[in-house]
Amino acid sequence: MWRIGANESTEIRFFKPVSFGGKEIAAGNYTLFAVPENDYWQMILNEQTDTWGPYGYDKDIIRFSVPVKTPANFVETLSIAFVPQQLGVILIIGWEKTYVEVPITIRK
Repeated sequence: MWRIGANESTEIRFFKPVSFGGKEIAAGNYTLFAVPENDYWQMILNEQTDTWGPYGYDKDIIRFSVPVKTPANFVETLSIAFVPQQLGVILIIGWEKTYVEVPITIRK
């Protein structure tokens, strides 16, 4: 399991209800983890916050897989970006020769 960053677990805050990994998620703060594999990453949204890496890890909200993609250029450092879409964003996480895209849709 990977905390998608260093030191404290990476947190994501949704100010409105969203669809994340195909599941309806309430507004709130969550931690984001991944289990990287060669062809896909298993993404994990967890309800525990203020944690140090995966230590004391518990309380998954959702787990789902996204396919691994190859960037046009080498990504020197771990990078996280949000690309706006009409109904939400695409969360992009990339590092070295790999990246994944996670759609996040705002619920109405």
